Amino acid sequence: MVWLAVALGWWLSPSTPFASWENSWLDQLQRARLRLRGPEPTDSRFLLIAIDEETLEYLAKPQIFWLGDFADLSQGLLDGGARAIAFDAIFANPSQGVSPALQAELEEQRLKFLQVLASGKVALGYLPDDTRLGVHNHPDLEAVCESFHNLCSLGLIADPDGFYRRLYPTLPGKEKPNPSLALWLAEKLGSQVVLNGGRLRLDGRSVPLEGSPPQTSVRSAYRDPEPSFVSASLLLRQLRSGQELALAKDKICLIAPTATSLGDFRPSVYDDLASKRDRGGTMGVEHHLAAAHTLHRGTYIRVYPAWLGGLLSGVLCLMMMGLGYAAVSWWWPAATLLAHLLAGIVAFAFSNVWLPFWGPLLAGLFGYTAGYQWRYLTVERQRRLTVELFSRMVSPQVVDKVLSDPGLRQLGGNQRRVTVLYTDINDFTPMCERHTPSEVIVLLNQYFEEMVQIIFRREGMLKQFVGDEIMVIYGAPVEQPDHAARAVETALDMLERLTEMEQAAGGEDGFFDIKVGINTGDVVVGHVGSDKHMEYAAVGDDVNLGARIMGTTKKLGVKILVSEVTKREAEPLLPQVEWISHGVQSFKGKTAQIEVFEVRRRSQSELLVG
Repeated sequence: MVWLAVALGWWLSPSTPFASWENSWLDQLQRARLRLRGPEPTDSRFLLIAIDEETLEYLAKPQIFWLGDFADLSQGLLDGGARAIAFDAIFANPSQGVSPALQAELEEQRLKFLQVLASGKVALGYLPDDTRLGVHNHPDLEAVCESFHNLCSLGLIADPDGFYRRLYPTLPGKEKPNPSLALWLAEKLGSQVVLNGGRLRLDGRSVPLEGSPPQTSVRSAYRDPEPSFVSASLLLRQLRSGQELALAKDKICLIAPTATSLGDFRPSVYDDLASKRDRGGTMGVEHHLAAAHTLHRGTYIRVYPAWLGGLLSGVLCLMMMGLGYAAVSWWWPAATLLAHLLAGIVAFAFSNVWLPFWGPLLAGLFGYTAGYQWRYLTVERQRRLTVELFSRMVSPQVVDKVLSDPGLRQLGGNQRRVTVLYTDINDFTPMCERHTPSEVIVLLNQYFEEMVQIIFRREGMLKQFVGDEIMVIYGAPVEQPDHAARAVETALDMLERLTEMEQAAGGEDGFFDIKVGINTGDVVVGHVGSDKHMEYAAVGDDVNLGARIMGTTKKLGVKILVSEVTKREAEPLLPQVEWISHGVQSFKGKTAQIEVFEVRRRSQSELLVG
């Protein structure tokens, strides 16, 4: 089980293809932090320029003819004092079939843009490993940018669930690695970038990367869900009206498509915001900004390795397995899982450390289930056997009471009003003489089986068997206000059942004739013995008197005799029972004489007359 938990923790870790659940947990952590701590605004050194619907309307021409306009915009920004310019856009190289006149115009625009790129302050983006038509700039433009180390990858990495959370900080170039747009922006913000053997350091801090060189990725911390943009159309209008673009002074200008029709949207952790849902997702430039801020500020999300996911899953599985086996109160496993939840939240909130959640959580639940099942198969099985054995001595209701009340399992006693019932088989010895011992045991067990069922049905405490004698207590250990009536009902049920058994036997031998004595009184009941062995006992003269009354039945020629006290307490509860006095009798050990009564159930006609 533990090895399965370890495998589960590894299987769900971020470095595997099955990390969707853990990635979703990270998304929830980032969203919660965004709601609680609020957004972290875009660095004020950025000037975000939007190619929005207004810009599309202003340009009013196909995208292959935009190059000249953005060359003018770039030059205007540089003249206004911009520190650097980056395009989160691609100016496609037109295909064949363009007329010579248009080719000349495009070439003029290309040369104008080349002059801007020659400043060394303008970066272009490209999509790595993409050979589709229209996704690359003119080769001359990319060559100039690469020579200045200003050719930036725009590639984002989609996780298996379709969300974008990572990007490649660098990708192989002709002479040295090409940076991602995010890394280029971080460098322009002032970060010192050192790339050595596939390892990346910014400002002396090691960047936690995922994967293996040359395609290692960095995970973004999303903190600015609604960056502010200036429309490119507004700047073009100002520029063409002779105004200087003073707002660009000392700014890093990032020009990016934001128009819905341009379709530059990728799902992200922001997508639960209403504004993102309405327009179809998070803009690509927002992904790049989040990554740039992460790199420059050093707010890296520290991803746990797969072995840690497996280790924590195994540990939590063992802990919960122990709690399940111990069958502790429900709040112990709940508190353990809550502590696991809080540890992940606190680690992320204060240290940006991403701890595994789903793997250990599921492993813990599996462990608790396995531990409880193990207990069920061992400890609970033994407990069930004990309860089953105990239930053969007392009724199930008494078993539940004794097991649920620790006080009933201690040595000692207390005074209680109870009713005792004794029953014995008449002519037991002659019957034994006519049958072999094995036959006697079979007949005796048949008799006891029926009598015990009746006793338990009336919730009596089966005190003991002595040979063919049965002693039953009513009113202890569980209090029963109607204990006297229960004892009388038991005796009547016994006689009726034995009559049925005798008729069913068809003349064959069996124990069908009994005598019953019942008495009610105050006795001391409780556990007597030692810590190693104890039994439940009832002590007092009224206990012995019940046995004496049973012994008197044969002399008086009756089946059931009860004391005057029992009659007085049971009679109001048993209108269907007839009480026949047999006078005052003397009993051994008793100086006072006691009136005894035979009981029998009234017939239906007698009840109607009564």
